[in-house]
Amino acid sequence: MHPTPGFRHQANDVAPSRVDAGGLAKARQTISSLAHPHTRPIVDTAMGTLHAALSGGGLQVSKIPGLQIAVRKHVRQAWTDGIIAPLARSRHPAAREVLDAMPKDFAMKAHAEVLAVVERIARGIPEDAVGTREHVARAMEYLEALPLILRALVDVEGVASGARTGRPSDATGPADLPGALALAQRRARAALSPHLASLVEELADRVYRGPLGATGNPGFRWTAAALLAPPARGARKSDRGGPQWRRGLAKALSRDLVDEALVPDAGRLLRRHAGLEVGDASYAPGGGHGGRLDLALSRAGVGLVLSVGFDAASGRFERRAEAVSFDGARTPLALEDADALLDASVPGGLDTPAHRAMRRLSRRDDALALHMHVNATGELQVAPAFLRDGDAGLLEGLLRAADEEGSAVRFDPVRDLVLASGLVELDFEWHDGSDGRCLVRAPAGPARRPGA
Repeated sequence: MHPTPGFRHQANDVAPSRVDAGGLAKARQTISSLAHPHTRPIVDTAMGTLHAALSGGGLQVSKIPGLQIAVRKHVRQAWTDGIIAPLARSRHPAAREVLDAMPKDFAMKAHAEVLAVVERIARGIPEDAVGTREHVARAMEYLEALPLILRALVDVEGVASGARTGRPSDATGPADLPGALALAQRRARAALSPHLASLVEELADRVYRGPLGATGNPGFRWTAAALLAPPARGARKSDRGGPQWRRGLAKALSRDLVDEALVPDAGRLLRRHAGLEVGDASYAPGGGHGGRLDLALSRAGVGLVLSVGFDAASGRFERRAEAVSFDGARTPLALEDADALLDASVPGGLDTPAHRAMRRLSRRDDALALHMHVNATGELQVAPAFLRDGDAGLLEGLLRAADEEGSAVRFDPVRDLVLASGLVELDFEWHDGSDGRCLVRAPAGPARRPGA
């Protein structure tokens, strides 16, 4: 089931997590119960800190990396101390058989595959081995808790990003575009990652039986390169060169689907539409050798889902968008129609002269050269480092749009004296800013009313 996009409510200028608080609390109890008695207080403190940070309790940005490392370490150790070690101490024949079949060490992101293995193990336990059956049930509870914990570890970085900006995103526009893109990339990769192993397994079995359609589709640029160069000795895990080729194929699939397709589509919308927020990502396996990777975006009740549907065997590679209504119904959209939908539903707080100027400028072919946002005082603030020699046309278009919409323009700070002298000739004036001296230009004409 794909996520229904929503929008975040700001509290203390930090967006709360999308992780279910009750579910995370249950996951915390599960991990704590499996931890070694000597480390249980430490485990409970780390999980409690994560839960509190995502419930609006706040957390210093500098402590985020340490918390993530601690939680991952203790969650992995809980599997050893709470699942594997008790099986090793048991003398019951059923427990010994389960121990032999149970995965001893695995990557947390592979929870789905490991859960499938444990479920198969559970079906083979004799009915009279009640204690062993209960223990395997605890192992399944642990594995079912991992997706929530992994999402929480991703979302806590979003809390850190919000704390760094110190301003609500609906007031500033895409001031932290790199942060938003990084969040989109992390969520898309986290959704795709658990399924890469099975995709690679299918393609490894198929690659020697004839050409795959992916090799003829430009959308599979990196995947095609890997498929066209399989190891001569075979692609099995036991074959020489097989494991390395499999890792390369997994990275290529992720690069084509996430880095080359989904994130650029999201980036174009995030760059143009202030207040647009990154939501959840999900992956749905499809028939054949592919599936569908989704990423939700939303603003003020308007929901969008960007998708990449693919099949490496047939060569299908489709990038599309859908509008999502309040009841979860989806309507297919062309990517350009997504712009029209967002332009037709601009919240009042984002319909200021500076926001209108920014939307106009984002439609230009050379808009990527402008890193801009609407600052807390309502000015269109532009990063001066992105105006180079030969960008006179870009600067001219910027000022024309600002004048026609009635927006002030600010370059802050300005340390390039050549740029500064050129801006002064265009009626910019020096002001003292928080980061140093800046140049501000009032609009040359009166503000135009919306819709005029």
